[in-house]
Amino acid sequence: MELKKKDLITSAIFLALAIIFTLAIHFTKFNGAIFSPMHLPVLLCGFILGPGYGFVIGILSPIINSLLKVIPTFPIAWAIVVEVGLYGLMSGLLYKKSGMKIIPALIGSMIIGKLGSALILLKALGENIKIITFLAIPGIIIQLVLVPLIIKIYEKKTRTIIALE
Repeated sequence: MELKKKDLITSAIFLALAIIFTLAIHFTKFNGAIFSPMHLPVLLCGFILGPGYGFVIGILSPIINSLLKVIPTFPIAWAIVVEVGLYGLMSGLLYKKSGMKIIPALIGSMIIGKLGSALILLKALGENIKIITFLAIPGIIIQLVLVPLIIKIYEKKTRTIIALE
């Protein structure tokens, strides 16, 4: 995989957004577990840059946020690392590599990420998981609305720029 400067810069922006969104939610005292602020930039990274970048940004985002003491400590942080890493990987694989449409790729990515996280949490915490927090319904709704919208706008703008060149 050839690393392009533009892709590295774009992935750094997605990483910064994942950190900034998480900090913003944390400092406003909203429940980050419900809104999943890291997920949106990571999903977008996978959709736009592909599975490699999505996976790396998905792994780095929760680790950096954990080091900043913004998200819970381990073992919860490990579950978030797995979940968000799988979000970035699978969104890129399903959309960029397999050519799946946006919504099915998004839903597939979210299901696989949630299953990965659930496996870690079940192993670490047993049955002490709060299902409602795990599902993060507001975060899921935000992702289902914003990801397709942002991807469509991005792809339209990208096609326009390419046509102008």
